[in-house]
Amino acid sequence: MGIKIAFAALVALNIGGLAVFMTLDFSEAAHVHSDQHSHSEIRAIPDGRTTPTIALRAVPDTMDGYNLHLDVDGFTFSPERTGEKTDAVEGHAHLYVNGTKISRVYGNWIHLSASFLEPGKNLILVTLNDNQHNSWAVGSNPIEAVIELSSQ
Repeated sequence: MGIKIAFAALVALNIGGLAVFMTLDFSEAAHVHSDQHSHSEIRAIPDGRTTPTIALRAVPDTMDGYNLHLDVDGFTFSPERTGEKTDAVEGHAHLYVNGTKISRVYGNWIHLSASFLEPGKNLILVTLNDNQHNSWAVGSNPIEAVIELSSQ
């Protein structure tokens, strides 16, 4: 699951009076994912286990930002075992906004404050992770969901 995007940006940074220019070229959401955050490891789903799935939905919050719903199947949230090694397909999720990790997620709902959003379009990425923060994956592909939200 992913939203394909194609854009390039020229970014100018002022570092100690020195202008630094970078060209950022994002050909699709997965590219944004791989360039802007990292996982300590990719962990393959054990043989014989059902591959979990995740879908992400955003509902505007009447007070601020969005309420995000993570629809997961074949995965169990287990915050009580964070840090432990287990063979079960369980753990927590990581929430990223525009490539920056915002939070761990220990259940199906999380509030995303508008303060984390930039004006315009924002990519929201959620990965499924084991209790030791490794990304659950099929082969080398992390199990994740990406949506695009707009902010004013």
